[in-house]
Amino acid sequence: MKTNRRRYLVGLLALSVLALLALQKYDNRRCAEKRPATGSSARLQLQSNGSDCQRACGNVSIPYPFGLSPQCAFSSYFVLDCRTDLGPNLKSNLPGPWPVLTHIAATSTLGQRFSNGTITNGLFEVNFLPVTQIQSNFILIDTTNIKAMGCEESVTASLTLDTQSPYMISERNVFIVVSCRAQGSAEGDGTPWSEGFSTTCGPVSCVNQFVMPYCGFYDCCIQTIGLTKTVSMTGLGIAFAQFTNCGYSTVLYPDSFVARGEGVGGGYYGVHVYYFLQRGPDNQNCSEAAKDSEKFECSMSANCSNSFSGYYCHCILECYTGDGYKNGTGYINECLGSNNCSSIATCVNTNGSYWCKCPDLMEGNGLDPQLDFRGNNCTCKLPLT
Repeated sequence: MKTNRRRYLVGLLALSVLALLALQKYDNRRCAEKRPATGSSARLQLQSNGSDCQRACGNVSIPYPFGLSPQCAFSSYFVLDCRTDLGPNLKSNLPGPWPVLTHIAATSTLGQRFSNGTITNGLFEVNFLPVTQIQSNFILIDTTNIKAMGCEESVTASLTLDTQSPYMISERNVFIVVSCRAQGSAEGDGTPWSEGFSTTCGPVSCVNQFVMPYCGFYDCCIQTIGLTKTVSMTGLGIAFAQFTNCGYSTVLYPDSFVARGEGVGGGYYGVHVYYFLQRGPDNQNCSEAAKDSEKFECSMSANCSNSFSGYYCHCILECYTGDGYKNGTGYINECLGSNNCSSIATCVNTNGSYWCKCPDLMEGNGLDPQLDFRGNNCTCKLPLT
């Protein structure tokens, strides 16, 4: 009898414990539901993304967090203006209307040599540029006419982003100087987490192996650049009788180049620009917000930057993708997308990049010379003597 009673009491106690755990779990779930949401998914829910929002301008889709009105965008920095006219100085390979970014300024000098021998170097300034593509963590800005094209003299060009804006000219762009005997330079101011840069190119050889597609297959010099808010360029080109345009310097994203057979300076291209979702209205800077690890929104794989109204997070390493907020940053396998390895080489993923491995008994860097100016493909190893 005592044994049965003991078993009954043990069973009753076990049921009570299970009931208590279930109740606690339910209460925790309710508390979690009551707690203010954090992370990228919650921030997106705070904004209007309904059917009333126009999600295209011309041939360009406008996904959230961007919008064509304040009600349809994450913040004022993500509001694009849909324009039917780019003015006399800009051109695009896309038919209008065009969505334009207004938190960017540019200067450009376009030199030309006319048939009567006259040479002009005309400077212009713009305070907006058209957007041709929007992806999950970057946009492409059409910068086709932003170049330092100097005919027989050194001229300047520049790209400048609003210092408080959540935009950054990325390190995936390159600086190029195009055409025989042309030369130029570029420099950037850097950021709190990356050094500035300064680089030169040229004079370009008139018998040059670097005739990349994004140079219009003309002789060119190519240099990498760093992450920056501003790029300042100089360019000095030579006027050739058969060309109206002279040699030039510019910054571009190689994958954006669209060829067009109009001599030096032909083709369309853009600049790769990162964007970062900005933190809410707490007006805390990074150091203040990081003191509360539970409420701090930046992922461990992201950096934090101050802005005029708080802070924003960003996945700055190329091996991560997302918006930089908790649960918003993921690892990238660089070999899953397009790469510049030759057809016989194997792509090997690394932290933020990749390298190309040649087959056994072959040597070289494995890069396709038609896709990357550093490429020397894979060749058979010479036998040891």
